[in-house]
Amino acid sequence: MGWRPTLLLDEADTWMKSNEELTGILNSGHTRRTARIIRVVEVKGELTPVAFSTWCCPIAIAGIGTQRDTLMSRSIIIGLRRKLPDETVARLPFDLHRQLARIRRQAARWAADNALRIGAMEIEPPACGNDRLQDNFTPLARIAAALGEPWPDRVSSAYAAKALPEDDDSEPACECWM
Repeated sequence: MGWRPTLLLDEADTWMKSNEELTGILNSGHTRRTARIIRVVEVKGELTPVAFSTWCCPIAIAGIGTQRDTLMSRSIIIGLRRKLPDETVARLPFDLHRQLARIRRQAARWAADNALRIGAMEIEPPACGNDRLQDNFTPLARIAAALGEPWPDRVSSAYAAKALPEDDDSEPACECWM
């Protein structure tokens, strides 16, 4: 694979629910074993089915409301809200992308330096909540362990909170584990 892009899909509430093909592509990448799509492409004048990997592609989706259940269950949801009228925030610098170039390089270097160690870890969240939640948080738990404090506690607390059904105001179904 020549490129490993990150997909940043914005305004998803306006167009994504009606896009069956994109939904199929996004749903295909939940596990390495199933992260393939077949597309017909022209190869030397012949139409040929070709398998494309959907595994090596981080995706961030921004939108108001929710998406299809199949996509939501494959996701880690980060809830956001609009700034309230009485709140003040610093404006983003116009050249933010240039300022972040150093951080992008450092993050890429850290990932390359730690990929084997993280891949060898056997850390998994406890079996509470549902299987997809456990699948979704396993890589985060391993990255948090490699980073050290305070990240393991933060990931563990987030997992425990997500394991709680959304309509339930009781305590989380599982304890922090890291």
